[in-house]
Amino acid sequence: MKLRRASADDSDKLWELRTKAIMGIPETAYEKSATETWAQKLQFPTFKDVIRENYYLVYEEEGQILGGGFLDLKGRSIEAMYVMPWLQGKGVGKAIIKGLLAEAVRLGMDEVVLSSTLNAVSFYKSCGFFVLNPSKYRFEDGRELDCIDMKITFK
Repeated sequence: MKLRRASADDSDKLWELRTKAIMGIPETAYEKSATETWAQKLQFPTFKDVIRENYYLVYEEEGQILGGGFLDLKGRSIEAMYVMPWLQGKGVGKAIIKGLLAEAVRLGMDEVVLSSTLNAVSFYKSCGFFVLNPSKYRFEDGRELDCIDMKITFK
């Protein structure tokens, strides 16, 4: 296991991870049509800038990126947390979250927020986050995905 800082060269592998993780979300959380719409979104042109400008961590084994997520330094939020479906529940996500939160504390942030998918709320609670309120993620085609806004405080 290796947790390391992502580089812009990782963008294609990170987008592939994102797609596989989304397609692995159980249908008990969202209808398949919703996850398919989400997963089919094309990599946006500024994704490499997102990697360069934020604290983006990846979990890697034998050269394969199996998990990742980033601390949005301006928004003080955790974004794009994805773990390959077969590794969920095995500590990969917690290792990434722990690294991101340690960086937030090092930078002097007193809180971090995120918008969780319905299937990940209990995971984030186990990492110390608490529920703020329900929210919606809106796709370009107008469809919406139910989410839960969450927060963790350090002071």
